[in-house]
Amino acid sequence: MRRVLRPGGRVLLFVPTFMFLWGLQDDVSNHRRRYRLPELTRVLEEAGFEIERTTYANITFFLPVLMVRKLMKLTGIKTETENSINVPALNGVFGKIFGAESWFLRHMNIPFGVSGLCVARRRD
Repeated sequence: MRRVLRPGGRVLLFVPTFMFLWGLQDDVSNHRRRYRLPELTRVLEEAGFEIERTTYANITFFLPVLMVRKLMKLTGIKTETENSINVPALNGVFGKIFGAESWFLRHMNIPFGVSGLCVARRRD
């Protein structure tokens, strides 16, 4: 990443967080790991980036994701992708709830979430 960014260039990362949230969708998406923000910060700084901001995101679905993934492990439920676990009638409502989080992200950092957000600048 650093190699292809021009000097002073920025990168926006949106990564999965918390290894205890590992689920089928991580395998489907070819994830290698889920980060905590201190780990992500350390890796980026060691790679020559200056961190401008980090925050967790997607707090809205933290508990539902945790519960569904734990339930799937406990019961042995198998599916090809977690995307098939869906209630289409609720998509609009969930979309609005998830979208409302963007207002909070503009004004504050979120203490935990399913995802991590990082803005970093290439150090010269």
